[in-house]
Amino acid sequence: MKRMGSKERKRMRAVFFDLDGTILNSTFKAKEAKTAVIERIAELGLDTRNISIDDTVESMLEKAEAQVAKGEGLSRGSLRKNLSAVLDRFDVEALSESKLTKGATFAICELKKSGVKVGLVSNSGSKGVKLALKKFDLDGFFDVVITRDDVKRIKPYGDCVRKALSTLGYRPNDAAYVGDSWIDVMAAKDAGVMAIAIVGGISPKEKLLQASPDRIISSLDELLNIV
Repeated sequence: MKRMGSKERKRMRAVFFDLDGTILNSTFKAKEAKTAVIERIAELGLDTRNISIDDTVESMLEKAEAQVAKGEGLSRGSLRKNLSAVLDRFDVEALSESKLTKGATFAICELKKSGVKVGLVSNSGSKGVKLALKKFDLDGFFDVVITRDDVKRIKPYGDCVRKALSTLGYRPNDAAYVGDSWIDVMAAKDAGVMAIAIVGGISPKEKLLQASPDRIISSLDELLNIV
């Protein structure tokens, strides 16, 4: 574990976790999912020429929404709902081969024993998250669960982290967010919580370092020495 930022060591009251690539060794097919989203945007009669699979999902949605705002016949809400349904299919499909990350249950249980609140904050939809919690016997395990269906903007914005904080009644300096992607680091920073990156997931270590997390770890049990 390495210290990357300048935040002072303090006792965290809450630790929030990403799902795919952090709690789960995910098999989510990101490129295929983004391709399907672009195809659906086109089916809705919107221009996809400036939308790429290199964009974040949120960026793709915003580019589509910009056209809706100009009067293309769809509401922003219906657009997001439409495209979220596409992503739901890939969320559920990924569960068939996903497994719990080594040490995930132990680390979270130890945090809970020490009085730390734990949360699940994910860009996955509620359908996939509920199925994942049930499959891995994690129902009722987390003190707060926030999915893409609970916020207007998904990561890399920090809306989901802020919602988790407000649900618990905590301030940003009370919490940390752990994720395997650069967008998790950006979401944590946007929300003002400690950003903890875990290597081995979707983003290579170099990409994580570029996002400047406050801490970077190789396994979840290292959290016990941080928070």
